[in-house]
Amino acid sequence: GIDVVCCHALTPDEGLLAICPNTEEVLIFELVGDGWQQTHCLTRHTMRVTGLSWSSSSTGGSRPRLASCSEDRTAFVWEYDPGARVWRDTIVELAASRAALCVEWAPKGERFAVGLASGDVGICWYNTEMNCWIAHKAGQSKASVISVAWHSTTSFLASGSPDGRCVVYDVSEEHMLPKPRKPWGEVQVMEEAGAWVNHVM
Repeated sequence: GIDVVCCHALTPDEGLLAICPNTEEVLIFELVGDGWQQTHCLTRHTMRVTGLSWSSSSTGGSRPRLASCSEDRTAFVWEYDPGARVWRDTIVELAASRAALCVEWAPKGERFAVGLASGDVGICWYNTEMNCWIAHKAGQSKASVISVAWHSTTSFLASGSPDGRCVVYDVSEEHMLPKPRKPWGEVQVMEEAGAWVNHVM
């Protein structure tokens, strides 16, 4: 059995479950009848996986994308190949100097955010010309970013840190592409919680 689960994520329809058993692996379970069956084991990370998130939409297939991040400073986007019945990974050009701690897809499923131990947040988008996921960095907290959450419009992102601060950034797509320009990445709201901010939503 699995003794410890350090992170997990359910698809919007609750048909797939991704978990990390406190290792560098990601286990995929599928709901079959009244029970869960493990169908795949994803093994691209080299250190403990710290965050998992399913996108809200699929890309022509029957299953949404899965984003994973790890203490190894990397992130991957996984897409299911129904013909080969495997999950294929694409690395994210995260350029992180320290561990990646959490990940969350935007509601539209076209971008996702990665909270970093370096105190900033990587806003990741797919560059069709380079055929890979690229991150633009926003914010600079004094402490690790351990939780992120998107506004329903995807124009703003909230982050939480152990320094007791909850910060909201402008991350609107119109100010982000092709290159970030003001007010992208600027602080819109900062609140002092007086204690660790373990979760924002």
